[in-house]
Amino acid sequence: MLVMLLFVIIAGAATLLPGYLLCRSWRCGATLPASLIVSLVVLYEAIFLLQITGVAIRIGAVAVAMTVITAACAIVGHVTRHRQPAGPSDTPSAEPPSTETSNDHPRRRVIERVMIAACLAVLGLLTLRLCLVPLTGLDTMFRWDRLALLMLREGNLDYYPPRTAADFHLYFFADGHAPLASFGHYLMYAIYAALSPSDASPPEVVTSLLVVMQVAALGWLIARTVILHTSSTIAGCAAVLLAASSYTMLWAVSMGQENGLIALSVVGVYYFLFQGERADDRWRAVALAACAATLGALSREYGVAIPVIGLIAARGLGYSWRQLATFAGVCAALGASWYVRNWVLTGNPIYTIDFAGLFPVNEVYAAIARGYQQRGGLTLTMIGIAVVFFAIRMGLVLVVGIAGFVAGAPRRGVLAVGVLILTVLWLKAIGYTYGWQYSTKVLTPVLAIMAIVGVCAAWQHRHRIPGGSKTCGSVIVIAALMAMLNAALYPKPPFDQPPTAWPGMVTARYLTAPDFEWDLLKAFIRAEVPRDQRILSESGYAHMLLGGVGYDVVPPWSPEVAFLFDPAVDRDERLRRLAELRITLVIDYPHRLADIYLDSEPFYGEKYGWTKLSESADWTVYRVGPSQVKRPAVTHDAVPMVLTPVVTTASPVGVSERADRPAR
Repeated sequence: MLVMLLFVIIAGAATLLPGYLLCRSWRCGATLPASLIVSLVVLYEAIFLLQITGVAIRIGAVAVAMTVITAACAIVGHVTRHRQPAGPSDTPSAEPPSTETSNDHPRRRVIERVMIAACLAVLGLLTLRLCLVPLTGLDTMFRWDRLALLMLREGNLDYYPPRTAADFHLYFFADGHAPLASFGHYLMYAIYAALSPSDASPPEVVTSLLVVMQVAALGWLIARTVILHTSSTIAGCAAVLLAASSYTMLWAVSMGQENGLIALSVVGVYYFLFQGERADDRWRAVALAACAATLGALSREYGVAIPVIGLIAARGLGYSWRQLATFAGVCAALGASWYVRNWVLTGNPIYTIDFAGLFPVNEVYAAIARGYQQRGGLTLTMIGIAVVFFAIRMGLVLVVGIAGFVAGAPRRGVLAVGVLILTVLWLKAIGYTYGWQYSTKVLTPVLAIMAIVGVCAAWQHRHRIPGGSKTCGSVIVIAALMAMLNAALYPKPPFDQPPTAWPGMVTARYLTAPDFEWDLLKAFIRAEVPRDQRILSESGYAHMLLGGVGYDVVPPWSPEVAFLFDPAVDRDERLRRLAELRITLVIDYPHRLADIYLDSEPFYGEKYGWTKLSESADWTVYRVGPSQVKRPAVTHDAVPMVLTPVVTTASPVGVSERADRPAR
């Protein structure tokens, strides 16, 4: 308990103090969102600096690097202060006057307190659920969290993006996306590991602190953006509750991936630019908005669109061309380094996305992605289905947001541009993600904007329509109840289960892998195969779970097995080379989207030299080899397996304990 308390204090300070000191130095308002945004950008720059200089990425070195960067930026802010005497937070805002009469003040204060309490209740319930079920995304375990744990063990990023067989042994996927979300997880793990060095692997729950802080900062920015245009705390809280009433919104920003950072980035850009409109000096507002845009660009490749959104918004709000140039320059200076590194290492700044054939890619991985797009790519039919799916999925916030755009919310033009660009990115992303539902996580910033627009318009017109105030109040109550329900049952959608099941879901834990068959699969291979034999599989879960107990799982896109897809290599030669590499097993997933491409290749399609060992509804295990003796197929029930914990002295990233842990 003492270790966890110290962790919360130290980790909280590490993720807020650098940004707080810089914001104070720049005299631009040291709020929670601004401090967190700037601190995370400083964290990225510190780790990147250590990587390119060859210094081991350890918590002490990271702390020193963050201190040096913070001090340097503070000096620059102090030197330039005489040129820009007042920041946006130092100048009184020309906010619209409240339309409430003085007789309403006591009643309004009560409503404000109730609204604030409702927002805090949502955050408290979500915090409870994140402590019980952290890192809930389908691929968080073997991508974002995996990279953070590898950084903790290896002390570098030499293997990322992966390019060699040795790299793919450590990091399974051919990813190269900007890693700020993983850097945040790393910081949490590293601080906890320093406080409790006896623990073999830091618990996943420590990452929940940063996720909660991101959610709180996002809610704060949504509320403050609305307050800028309404001068009403009630309206600001209403926007937060409306956004949280969408299950997709709360689920996506809390899963431990880039989505919370992207939403924080977009809303931050708009907030700081709106705030700068009301200030005598816009330059620091431009700098903060650029930091917010950089946060998104460093979180995922599609976040590169956020600086573009910021430039369009700034011009639409009347910022000068010099200020736009400053915005673009700060974004480039802070955010371009990762894409330059990717370009140098792989020849592709957005490795390994195939961008119109302009850059080299991992051919097998890119071909699998094209198979995804065949199933759910951007066609007119898919766009129509997506729009209907979007409408059903988003619910109340979508209706209120569209009504706000139609009714004429303040600044709806610049906000509509952001919604349009982000929606197009989502439509394009459908073909790269696993299923329609999972793709909606890309829409989190759109939902935040919809909540802002809808509440601002409703507040502006509430007295012009008979019964408008009562209608708005009813919508707020419904939104608050839905928000609390979403938070209490996270990560499950409330209406997937009957209401009678809800009380048990509040304290429920869930398996780290999709279902128990992963454990059966692990147990089967542990019982049948010596540890010196290797396995071919496209599953990140197999790589994590089996790698955690000592097996080497090779992805089909590793250059080590590129010959499997070479038409010049005959099928007997393929089996011979696999035997030389000690790859004797293949785990096949007949219902996976990856099989759209894999089954079109002779090695997977013909299954020459494959002998079925075991199968279930979701997977089939084959033995492969040049002289393989045929054996009768059996189900996993016929294979002797014992699901007992496995104790190992070493594992790729210290995940042997997690692999055998049945629940979070």
